[in-house]
Amino acid sequence: MQSERYYYALWCHDKVKAATVGEDNSVAVLENKQTDILQRLGELRGVLDQINIKYGTTPTSSSGKSSTMLLPGGVVHDIVINADPENPPAIVFVLYTLLKERCQVYGSSLVHSSVTNVPDQLRNIFSDQDKCTRGNHQVAITIIWKKVENGPTLIVSPHNQTAIEGEANIARYIMRLINQDYDNSNPVTTTQVDDWLDSAQQQLHQGNTKEKAAAVKSLNARLGRNDWLVGSEISLADMVMWAALLQTYQMSNAPNNVKKWLTACDKNSVFQFAKTVLNGR
Repeated sequence: MQSERYYYALWCHDKVKAATVGEDNSVAVLENKQTDILQRLGELRGVLDQINIKYGTTPTSSSGKSSTMLLPGGVVHDIVINADPENPPAIVFVLYTLLKERCQVYGSSLVHSSVTNVPDQLRNIFSDQDKCTRGNHQVAITIIWKKVENGPTLIVSPHNQTAIEGEANIARYIMRLINQDYDNSNPVTTTQVDDWLDSAQQQLHQGNTKEKAAAVKSLNARLGRNDWLVGSEISLADMVMWAALLQTYQMSNAPNNVKKWLTACDKNSVFQFAKTVLNGR
């Protein structure tokens, strides 16, 4: 009798769940997407946790910022990015600026034998850096210019060759390095940001002409009602979409709302380094 009650309870639970999904399919879709996002973020967080355990890291604040950094204590945190000079990862340059606002960052670049004629502004991207002080920095970003097939790849641990592929995922990783509390914000807001990151990656970076146009149309519609893509201030969504528009040459013929948003972005210092590096593209 007890087992019959148990299976009956399971049957009732499934019926209620099916009815709920049928009544509000949009909620189910959002929940499924959020689960997928959390799984991906869990993988990235796992890598950070391993670094934390290995080096005895404790979250620290920097320069009075509300965001926190997860960094190895007394050890330079290496980030190695393989990128094609024909399609430089603009979002990396944007987030490099954010990193510099929060900690000591050392930048360097190398040229792989698989590429030739790397522009000077990419070859010498960190030319103003004091090359003798690497050990005094908290984060070291190395960009290796080489032929890559599916977009840039970030190597979290050069020793273990742990790789993160695609600009959207690279942006997710670096932002969570910058702000340890990023995932503790409103889950709806986090999901909205991830939606725009997916749009940038799948439609702008990897999509055909029709898909690119659809992404720009959605962007224009959103900006018709809001100054920024998510919330009342600039977010990772704006940074990634700005970089994607720049890299896919969608800025010059952008619709009115997007042009207004681009003008606002131009006034924000976070984009200045990327614009300087990619000047003339």
